[in-house]
Amino acid sequence: MSIKAMGNIGSEKLYVSENAYNFAKFQNFEKTGKNELLMDLSSKFSNLKIGIGTQPGGQGHGNVAISPRILQKMANDPAEREKYEALLYDLNELKPITHDWFGGKIVASGTIINDDGSVSGWSIGQSGNAKEQKSATQKLLEELEKLQEKRRLEKQKEKNKDNLLDVKI
Repeated sequence: MSIKAMGNIGSEKLYVSENAYNFAKFQNFEKTGKNELLMDLSSKFSNLKIGIGTQPGGQGHGNVAISPRILQKMANDPAEREKYEALLYDLNELKPITHDWFGGKIVASGTIINDDGSVSGWSIGQSGNAKEQKSATQKLLEELEKLQEKRRLEKQKEKNKDNLLDVKI
């Protein structure tokens, strides 16, 4: 899958998937009211829970808070709406991450489109029980030990190879 530039959001370049780019480019955007826009976005992006605001909030995954200022820009300017709908398309396609590396569970997460157009993410985690945490940590340590042993054997092999060359000369 290729990545396409959609322009700038705030001071940053917005890059989206080719599918999101094509989706947004072939929409027919017209000026609309904020409430109608919010309903339209919610119907297009069924995996997202879209609301107005700039603070984290919501239960579960796929929460998106859009600044009232940005929502107004989207309602009034089809070019702005195109950029943000491409972003929402990609967010809608993401599979939520529900566990961290250490056995914890991510119980809620979301995205905020801030007043300046920048994008932030948030999550709420719940630590796993001590046994799960120890197990995950132990697995990481075991993998590290295997990697270190592999490197040690490779170095030993190189050293033995060099010694054989010295003997043959």
